Amino acid sequence: QAAWHGDTSMSQAAWQAQWNTAMEELIRAYRAMGTTHETNTLSMNARDMAEGAKWGA
Repeated sequence: QAAWHGDTSMSQAAWQAQWNTAMEELIRAYRAMGTTHETNTLSMNARDMAEGAKWGA
């Protein structure tokens, strides 16, 4: 297993390190999207409630 080389002739360790980096970036991006979405939802909710109050809803 130590001598394993894929089609890219990269060592398993180097490949694993690259894979881990890519995964971390992906997770970070997903978390950022989730936070942004949550912020937008909360602010829209507050705006809707304020608008509703104006109309006596």
